[in-house]
Amino acid sequence: MAEEAFPEFLLGSETSDFLRVRALKRAHPTCNDYWDGNWIRCCVEVIAGAFRGQVNEDLRSEEFAQFLDQLLILYERLTGVATFGALEGWLEIEVAGDG
Repeated sequence: MAEEAFPEFLLGSETSDFLRVRALKRAHPTCNDYWDGNWIRCCVEVIAGAFRGQVNEDLRSEEFAQFLDQLLILYERLTGVATFGALEGWLEIEVAGDG
């Protein structure tokens, strides 16, 4: 059985300042229900100047899907805002386009 592919996104450049959110595995792999089955253990890494940080926390799969939908609209229109927000409030990302 092939391993399940998980999403990742990078804002910035790996050679400079960036924020990366990388999914690692399902937090509750034996759960098939909506609430427990959609938690994903993620690694959130940030480099900004001299600051470097990394944390492993859980995010919801639908948070990735909603962010992608918003980014696609932003890419098409070049104006507006796309937001990624963690259900528990520990992570918020806003990407704005000004045309």
